[in-house]
Amino acid sequence: MTHDNLRLLFTGSVWALFLLNAVQWGLYRQRIYGLFTLHTFSWLSSLFLYDNVLTLPASTSTLLMNLSMGFFKLNFLELVLVLFTHPGSSSRQWTRVAQALVVVYVLGGWIVWQPTKPNVVYEVMTHVFRILALLINLGAVWLAARRRDPVARLFLVGSAFMTLRGLLSLALFSGPKWPWATQDVYASANLVIQGMLMAELLCFSLCLTFLRRLQEVAQARQQAVTEQELVGEREQRRRESLEAELAVQQLEQEKMAVQLRALQGQVNPHFLFNSLNTLSSLIDESPRQAGEFVDELSSVYRYLLRANDNPLTTLRHELDFIRSYYHLLQTRHGTGIDLRIAVDDQYLGTQLPPLTLQLLVENAVKHNVVLPDQPLVITITTNPNGQLVVQNNLQRKASRVLSNGVGLSNILTQYRMLGQGLPTVYDGSGQFVVTLPLVCAQESAG
Repeated sequence: MTHDNLRLLFTGSVWALFLLNAVQWGLYRQRIYGLFTLHTFSWLSSLFLYDNVLTLPASTSTLLMNLSMGFFKLNFLELVLVLFTHPGSSSRQWTRVAQALVVVYVLGGWIVWQPTKPNVVYEVMTHVFRILALLINLGAVWLAARRRDPVARLFLVGSAFMTLRGLLSLALFSGPKWPWATQDVYASANLVIQGMLMAELLCFSLCLTFLRRLQEVAQARQQAVTEQELVGEREQRRRESLEAELAVQQLEQEKMAVQLRALQGQVNPHFLFNSLNTLSSLIDESPRQAGEFVDELSSVYRYLLRANDNPLTTLRHELDFIRSYYHLLQTRHGTGIDLRIAVDDQYLGTQLPPLTLQLLVENAVKHNVVLPDQPLVITITTNPNGQLVVQNNLQRKASRVLSNGVGLSNILTQYRMLGQGLPTVYDGSGQFVVTLPLVCAQESAG
């Protein structure tokens, strides 16, 4: 392959790297991609100047080449600042000092440059600048060597190629004429320098690829951390919500317990008033029956007082209580009321809210006619499903009876508070039927 072909391959490769960096700059809009694009562009400018150096005066071509190298070094130092320094660090301060020296060289060279004759001062400044450029390269190598990631390693290799290329250029083209440095040697050295430059630009371009990869990994990690934090926050909110719900449930349970006690304590005061009236009439008419009436009334109110102690009572105790309660009603109404109990013994140990039967019997007496020729028949039975059935015949009073709210609503509320199945009510075919769930002792204990 001829020198011209190699030169063309080299130039095309630099253009390809320039376009690649420019596209990445346009896509990502990050400063680092712009700096790499300018870095490659500065070398394209140098190549253009080198190709046209023979058509320009020697002093002019030298000035333009040195200005291009000054711009290149400023951009290179900015790359070092972005990649390897942070605000306030000593390395950042020294890098800024180096940039200032490059600016001084560029401006000073422009001032002392003379287009028509050799200028010793300008030549000395040029040699000093080349030494400064080598020191800048070595500084970049040192900064990159302090890091261990792929970006730093590639930048280290690229800076090393830059340093070797600078040393070779300084030895062959800026120093004395060596006896062995023939034209062929210069041509070969120029190819080596171009190869090093190509390797340098390739390493710097690969830096972008790895830098992008590191940014994506960092973003993924940050996203994972953010998602984990969000998950943690959601879990924390969920725990707080559950704790709040638990606290609300506890308050509701306490409220329900208070309401349940209040419901259990609601007894129709008219019952006591009517019972005392009945007792008053019995004292004169039948002292013995009055004594029995007092005993049953005492049993009824003893049960009423104890009913407030527990949310549930056994069916056996409730039936014993309703028999005493029925005795009081029968004493008052005579044959106008008839209570029939047919409960399977296996269900006597089951439980239900206390005073349930009393409320149902009282409700039946309150809303129906109770007369000897029209007796109110109330039956209490159990069905095969383990439920208690309370039934009475319907013979409603002609005038509407005002209700104080104690009755079926009270029973439904108690069952709802206890978390049990609700009673069912059937009103039709001349019968009023209430079916009550019975709670097993083990279930209530659980």
